[in-house]
Amino acid sequence: MVARIGLAQSAKAPQDVASQTVVWLVDGKYDELYRSFSAEMRAALSLEALKSSVGPQVNALGKLLETGKPAIQQIGGNTALTVPAKFQALWIDFRS
Repeated sequence: MVARIGLAQSAKAPQDVASQTVVWLVDGKYDELYRSFSAEMRAALSLEALKSSVGPQVNALGKLLETGKPAIQQIGGNTALTVPAKFQALWIDFRS
């Protein structure tokens, strides 16, 4: 399973931003996560939808057991990151 998250530019290292995104999502810190979204992502996914749709889907995976090392890929002029995350139910790759 792959989850895609569009993030705004940050002064932090991309790996740190991507890992923080997973933590906010798993911990239910949707306001912080939403503020980190790019304008395009905010237009595509409302804060309410994040809370009422995405959050419950992630919670259904069970407890987050571990995350792997983020992988970086350049796509056009963008940096794409994949953060592997192991939950009780399965492994999932979060992409930003």
